[in-house]
Amino acid sequence: MVDVLYEGSEPLDKRSVSLLTVAGAEMALGRLRKKQSELRLSLDGQLSDRHRLLLKTIKSHVEELLSITIADTIAQVIAAMKPYMTQWN
Repeated sequence: MVDVLYEGSEPLDKRSVSLLTVAGAEMALGRLRKKQSELRLSLDGQLSDRHRLLLKTIKSHVEELLSITIADTIAQVIAAMKPYMTQWN
């Protein structure tokens, strides 16, 4: 959804809003799934270049943090498995 927002045209056309709403509804969990009309309203408006830059920057930070977290978790699992390596071979 964020990609469509920061790479999209200005203002958001009805097709983009519809795609975002469908994508958001499919990914939504629990109570958010019931708020599709509110999601549509939240997408009605304009994004400035500053907004697009902030969305892109935030997304980049989240992806970087997730990559680091995944790498740290993998390293921890591998370290925890070392005592059992001889049993697997």
